[in-house]
Amino acid sequence: MNEGKSSTQIVVAIIAGVFLCISALITGLFVGKSKGNQQTDQVNDDLSRLASQYDELEQKYQSALDEKSSQNANANIAPQAPTASTAPQTPSVQYLVDVAPPHDVAFSNCYSKIEKSDKYFFKQAGSSFEISSTKYYNGIVWDTYAALTIHTLGGQFSRLEGVLGHIDGTSTAESSLQVFYDGVLMHEFSLTFDMIAKPLILDDLSGVTQLKFFVPSKGALSATSYGLADIIIK
Repeated sequence: MNEGKSSTQIVVAIIAGVFLCISALITGLFVGKSKGNQQTDQVNDDLSRLASQYDELEQKYQSALDEKSSQNANANIAPQAPTASTAPQTPSVQYLVDVAPPHDVAFSNCYSKIEKSDKYFFKQAGSSFEISSTKYYNGIVWDTYAALTIHTLGGQFSRLEGVLGHIDGTSTAESSLQVFYDGVLMHEFSLTFDMIAKPLILDDLSGVTQLKFFVPSKGALSATSYGLADIIIK
């Protein structure tokens, strides 16, 4: 900023000096008029040369002002925020109960952060359950009363993963979680009241149209529940 200001002052000083020279020559013209036409012609030539130099200096000065004004304008332009097309995209997580909620349910409850008041088997949005002292807001809880949930996948997914475990504060009946693909039993996981929460991964869902979870009743009915939490489907 100081450098630009100094340059402008130098140019102004040069122009002022040119005007002083012109004034001196004009004065000399009148004083030396009696010396004849030869001196007058010389003065006229000098004036023409000085006028030409003045025009050149004025153009340079104007160019310097224009360049300085352009630099100031560019410095004041705020950086533009990323547009929707240029902003980095964050991959969204898809939960089974949100993208493929069950259409048939027995002795089961579903949990989601998205309100689904039209489905009786969904708890109120924001409700939670606990597995191994960890609170979850998304997933499915099955009671050991021949519980089931049936989901339509339509062959659109290939992998499912979640956290399987005993629901804290419920009873001690044991059972298993059976997983059916299009009516065929494909996987079975043991369920015990003292089990440690563990990951459940199904990476063979490609082409599966219907997914069914079933917890068979074993023995007398009891207030025991097991759950699959944060069920992500891809």
